This record gives sequence, C-alpha cells and structure tokens, in this order.
Amino acid sequence: MSGLKGMLVRLKTKNEPGAGTNDHIYIGVVGSGGGSEFPLDVPGFKNFEKGTDIKFWFGDVWDGAALSGAKNPFQAHKWNDPEYRHIDMDKVDYVYLRKHSHRGGVDDDAWKMDEVEVTLYGESPKKRLFYKTGDIWLANEYGLQVYLKEKK
Repeated sequence: MSGLKGMLVRLKTKNEPGAGTNDHIYIGVVGSGGGSEFPLDVPGFKNFEKGTDIKFWFGDVWDGAALSGAKNPFQAHKWNDPEYRHIDMDKVDYVYLRKHSHRGGVDDDAWKMDEVEVTLYGESPKKRLFYKTGDIWLANEYGLQVYLKEKK
C-alpha cells in the first residue's frame, strides 16, 4: 500500500460579480483503497471570494515550493490529515470538489471558478495531479459536485 500522506488544493474563483460563495467546500478522494472528504475551512479567513487564487494543504506535502502561500484548513494535521484516513494513493480512482448548499431551490450561493487542482502526495517523490479548468459552476441549479481528471 502506498499511503496518501498529504494534499495540496488550488482553487481559482472567477473575478466577476456573484462568483464567490460563503458555502462550505469539500475535496473528496475515493477509490478501491478507501476515501474521505476534507473540508476546506480556514477559521477567520474569507476563503472563496471572487477573484481569489488560493491554495490549501493537508498533511505531509514534501514539495516545499508548492506550499508557498498555502492555507492550512481546520484540523488539517489531526482529523483531516490524509494519512490518518488510511487511503491507498495508488488506488484513488476519483477526486472531486463539492459545495454544500445551505439553501433550497434556486436561492443558492452559487460559486463560479476558473480552475481546480488537487495534488496527492505519497512518499517523496510520488505524487498525482487531478484538475479541471474552464467555467465551473457549483450551485443547486447546476449541480453541487464536479469530478476532476488526472493529468498523466
């Protein structure tokens, strides 16, 4: 088993009116070797405002240069540490981004992004990159989850 040791998440929100959100956002990692969701919440920080390009890190990210400016989400070195979740990195089949909506119907705090990148880190130098680019809307009207593809 090649355990998942850490993750680096980059989220680029569009710079246009109404693009940001105050809803909860999660990264999900799942496959035949286990899986979990990880909340992207940094206390006291406006996470998903329009025009932001933010990085979040969990667990052991051995690429120090990639960590420059990255935020550490709540409990990222305890309950939300990827190593604690015992996920086999080689058996990860899907990585997704999910927005939780607190509102019903069309009264939703929609979120529009340009880019999502998730890098999974195992033992150095092992890593896997998942991404999606383009107009990415997450809202009740458009769906609350998007799957990323792996860059080979």
